[in-house]
Amino acid sequence: MSVGVIVAVFVHGGLFALFPEMNALDLDFIPEESEVVDLPPEVEIPPPPDEIARPATPVVPDHPVDDDITVPKNTWDENPVADVPPPPVGGNPSDAPAWIHRDVEPLLTNGREVERVLEQRYRLGTPGRHVQGGIGAAAGQST
Repeated sequence: MSVGVIVAVFVHGGLFALFPEMNALDLDFIPEESEVVDLPPEVEIPPPPDEIARPATPVVPDHPVDDDITVPKNTWDENPVADVPPPPVGGNPSDAPAWIHRDVEPLLTNGREVERVLEQRYRLGTPGRHVQGGIGAAAGQST
């Protein structure tokens, strides 16, 4: 590394010594007069709007909940099919999925099985090199 630094110093020194000195052109700058703008009278800024109340996040309690305070059971006799409102207009609700808040992260309980299936379907040779399965072919790469 030290040899490279020494060579670089001599190369740069030779460039500075052999090439002519370069100067920037003198560009005359003439400032333009700026126009005076009349300021409007004092403007009253309204107070910020009230914060929008977020819906309460349901939380599973630690203690048992009494059945009397929960939603009553729905039966077909109390809610006949003829009284059900029509489905919403505008397409399938799964076309615009909504974010669902969760307090507990999901836990993958069959990780070994998932790994086994992935290894069966997509066998890898060297790390990162695709051998068989169709991933590279789907992306237009040769397998």
